[in-house]
Amino acid sequence: MLPSHGRSRWFKPTSRTIFSRALKTLLLRVHPPQYPAFMSHGKTSQRYFIGLVLFIAGFHPANLSRAESKPTARGYVFEDLNRNGVRDQGERGLPRIIVSNQREVTVTKKDGSWELPASDDTIFFVVKPSGWMTPVNHHNLPRFYYIHKPKGSPNLKFEGVKPTGPLPASIDFPLHRQTEPRKF
Repeated sequence: MLPSHGRSRWFKPTSRTIFSRALKTLLLRVHPPQYPAFMSHGKTSQRYFIGLVLFIAGFHPANLSRAESKPTARGYVFEDLNRNGVRDQGERGLPRIIVSNQREVTVTKKDGSWELPASDDTIFFVVKPSGWMTPVNHHNLPRFYYIHKPKGSPNLKFEGVKPTGPLPASIDFPLHRQTEPRKF
């Protein structure tokens, strides 16, 4: 791990960060600031230059973007007028509703759409806004999340999540209006 340069000690640089730092170092070695003669780096700077060229030669910016790309989950938060859990014609998207993937948080756009990065073990969920309610299942538990685990849980003593398969084209969260008291 490279030095954090004032960031938290838990900062883990990405390959993009490492590449940019190496490039900056390379540029400083090729075009160093003008130092007095007694401070020149001589053969040491040439060794750094050769080492950095060899190091950077393995990194190509086009490869970096492919290596770091993650699948993106998309969906809508919408007003479920008929409470069937499916977005039908005339059911509008809800703006400014919070959706998360357990790491990042986003707010829905004007049309109710959202998008977040996905991994092979992600739970997407909507944060219930005041005056709205999520649907409930047959045990009367709110359905406000979607588990994305393509391979399922590992085989353990107790059963876990069954494989969910590939990421759906759209993960939608239905909400319906609910009257709530102003005091909790």
